[in-house]
Amino acid sequence: CEDGRQPMLMFMEKPSKKIYPDYYQVIAEPIDMLQIEANIKAEKYQNENELVQDFKLMFNNCRQYNEEGSLIYEDANTLERVLMDKVRELGPLPDQRKSMNMTPTRNVGRPKKIVPLHLQKC
Repeated sequence: CEDGRQPMLMFMEKPSKKIYPDYYQVIAEPIDMLQIEANIKAEKYQNENELVQDFKLMFNNCRQYNEEGSLIYEDANTLERVLMDKVRELGPLPDQRKSMNMTPTRNVGRPKKIVPLHLQKC
């Protein structure tokens, strides 16, 4: 962000159960970046869409628990927008190509430079 903040840092770990016990009563499926990373390393995602769905779950959890208009709520919106912009830039996900009867568009031609979300500008 322009102010030097790194919004992704707030999503690295789930809220503390001691400090925010109600979070775990409100949120049915808590997830954080560390869990998503562990899922990637353990090859738990069958396709890119499942990975994107976990990111969306994380951002939706944030918006469900936090007050609309709060900084973290807006960070979730910004990060999800950046994620979805990158997904669109890379082309349809394999599952979407099947339903749209399209030929593959990913990894065609010169590869694009991928910048991790936490290093991207808001």
